Amino acid sequence: MPTELPDANVLLAMHAPDHPFHEVASAWFAEGNRFATTPITENALLRLLMSDTVLATPLTSKKSLLTLQRLQQRSRWEPWQDSSLSISSVAKRALLGPKQVMDLSLINTAILNRGILVTFDQKLVAPLNRAERNHIRVLNVD
Repeated sequence: MPTELPDANVLLAMHAPDHPFHEVASAWFAEGNRFATTPITENALLRLLMSDTVLATPLTSKKSLLTLQRLQQRSRWEPWQDSSLSISSVAKRALLGPKQVMDLSLINTAILNRGILVTFDQKLVAPLNRAERNHIRVLNVD
């Protein structure tokens, strides 16, 4: 099974019991597959955990860092480096605007690592070709 790269929203939902997709994200994580994080997903998770516009009770910086460290201590965790979109065939074909930059960067990172991006965002699939769609998993939130 390829390693899976959860995006920041999946990571947040896993760690926020009040998140509307907490159960879906927790069920995905409970499958026990290898997973990766990147500096982008880690930093985004920290930002979201500490944001009072995202969580009713945001975590302190210390608790946020501890949450990330515990995630990284899992035996099935892999650290991945982010990839640049500047030379990506995905970006050259699918980048239409600024809102897609991070999403396509994560898809590109998953492709380069022969992994799968895990997301709640169904819209990410549309601009991908058939081969690229093998590198994305959209969690069902219906």
